Amino acid sequence: MPNSVTRIGSGLFASCSNLSHVKLSESISFLEGYTFDHCKSLHVLDIPRSVTTLANSPFRWTGLEKLVIRGTFPKGIEKDVFYCVEKSTTVYVQPSEIEKFKQVFSGTVLPLDKYTNIDNVNIKENYSNSILYDLQGRRINGQPQKGMYIQGGQKYVK
Repeated sequence: MPNSVTRIGSGLFASCSNLSHVKLSESISFLEGYTFDHCKSLHVLDIPRSVTTLANSPFRWTGLEKLVIRGTFPKGIEKDVFYCVEKSTTVYVQPSEIEKFKQVFSGTVLPLDKYTNIDNVNIKENYSNSILYDLQGRRINGQPQKGMYIQGGQKYVK
């Protein structure tokens, strides 16, 4: 999708049974409701950093296995964003956004870091469960002091 595209309408890709991957425009800031509704062949999706708002149910009844969401969401995440998304889907988000996404998605939410890349259908990552992040999403180098951290997408208390 060329970067000249600034908006995609509600349900634009709905029921595209052969849609396997999409590279969205870097000019889109809002992902409308039901955008990928019933796209059963869509297994991996990379949402660009420019997207800072997600409407209700953009991924409803898809075949998503991995969802990379690169943006930050100052207004929060609507509770119905992940309506009818399989819990087996892994969602990668900015470390600072993990708690927001965990409030609305009961599947696995992992931190996206500078090494996470996506190419059509595979996600390659240099991610280790031993990496710690503070609650503001900053990576902890070295031995952490007492406190709460995020490790492997889960809260960790030392």
